[in-house]
Amino acid sequence: MIFFDKKNNLIKDLNRTRILKYIWDNAPIDRARISKELGLSRTTLTIVVKELIENKILEEIGYGESTSEGGKKPILLNFRDDIGFIIGITVGIKKIKVVLGNIKAEFLNELEIDRSADEAPKITLKKISDLVKKLDVYKTKQILGIGIGIPGVIDHINGIVKFSPNLKDWENIAVKKYIEDEFPGISCYIDRETNLQVFAEKWFGQINSKNFIAIETGIGIGIGIIINDRIYRGNNDAAGEFGHTTIVTHGSECHCGNYGWWESVATIRSFIGKAANGIEKGIQTKLPDYYVNGSLTFESIVNAYRDGDEFSKTILEEYAYWLGLGIANIVNVFDPELIIIYGSASQLGDMGIRIIKNMIASNALPKVKRNIEVKYSRFGKEARITGTFGLVIKNILSIPDEYIV
Repeated sequence: MIFFDKKNNLIKDLNRTRILKYIWDNAPIDRARISKELGLSRTTLTIVVKELIENKILEEIGYGESTSEGGKKPILLNFRDDIGFIIGITVGIKKIKVVLGNIKAEFLNELEIDRSADEAPKITLKKISDLVKKLDVYKTKQILGIGIGIPGVIDHINGIVKFSPNLKDWENIAVKKYIEDEFPGISCYIDRETNLQVFAEKWFGQINSKNFIAIETGIGIGIGIIINDRIYRGNNDAAGEFGHTTIVTHGSECHCGNYGWWESVATIRSFIGKAANGIEKGIQTKLPDYYVNGSLTFESIVNAYRDGDEFSKTILEEYAYWLGLGIANIVNVFDPELIIIYGSASQLGDMGIRIIKNMIASNALPKVKRNIEVKYSRFGKEARITGTFGLVIKNILSIPDEYIV
């Protein structure tokens, strides 16, 4: 397919890139509106669209409404559903997930496997390769690309994991090269898992905000940053590691060895530990009734809270408090329009949003805290894997970072 043949440079032309991105954001849409909104001549647009239709990237899908002046109904354009398939992969501390889907991020097949916290990178990479091979589609179908999300500091250009604080021994691991060697002819794209949440929202979530922060919560904390419609990566691709900022002077030890960091007071590990300590001290609670396979989990605390357990409520309110305090600091730094929360904290429901908003109101500068929307992602647990699809689409459409959204 010429769309993906680098020798033809079909989508490296700026006009084609702009047209493709505009159609993605606004489809179904007619040629006249594209021409007007992008300031392109009808001739230029006609040539580009003709090539894209001939190469089975776009299709005409029917007619729109006539203008107020009457005349012919405009023909509408959209991306074809059968352009090809995408393989999305996420690597977590305990799980590896591989998904096959189409360009709309509709999942067709999902596979998952456990990994140990201290698992060597080469073992994890072999597991990824084996899972992709189980899909058995890369041999017979048009695979547009493989997108992978990994926590840590990522060289997204070269596909190298520079360092991951939550994955043991992941330093300077050439993930892109390994995968592309395993699957010749298929391009692989790598990014931080918190940036994937940004891609999920902006490619599939219909977010219109130009300044927003995506916050991943759970075992760790990280943020994806959009400033003036551009993803912000920092000088060393390390922007967003807010979990490793000091929030309590001389506070408790973080799993990375430092003290008082946000992750040490606002992740589920610490609150599972607090709940366990309370049970050991004989505090009255329903928590033992909600153990999962005999173990106390964060879901145990959430379910007991929903059943009216006061001790669990206290635990979760404190969790929301520390999350909110860190988010207030983020608001002071970035002045966003919108905060989107993912992961474990999304289980806190209305109580969590209320406490977080109160913490912003109490700790952010008065001029900064106004009109900030705080909400949970609609993608739930699928945010990161959905973002891998956005990562691939961003790259195959040749959308640079400064125009990703």
